[in-house]
Amino acid sequence: MFFFDRVTSVLEDMSFDPNCKFIIGGDFNTHLDSNLDNLGGRIESKPSVKKNKEIMISNDLIDIWRICNPDKKQFTWTQKIL
Repeated sequence: MFFFDRVTSVLEDMSFDPNCKFIIGGDFNTHLDSNLDNLGGRIESKPSVKKNKEIMISNDLIDIWRICNPDKKQFTWTQKIL
């Protein structure tokens, strides 16, 4: 959560031109759609998922990978069910 709180703080502190477009890149280790972005393990949404979605909505951000791959299921990591 510290990371997402820090992202929020940085975005709030910056004075963007209203016509400015910006890109935030990286692997935030959260799923935006549990049906498409999760396989196995615990599917419940964590507070970090909610915070990530709030940041995206409040800053009009999009997940370009999901837009280009609307139905693709691809994961870099899955949690084994014990």
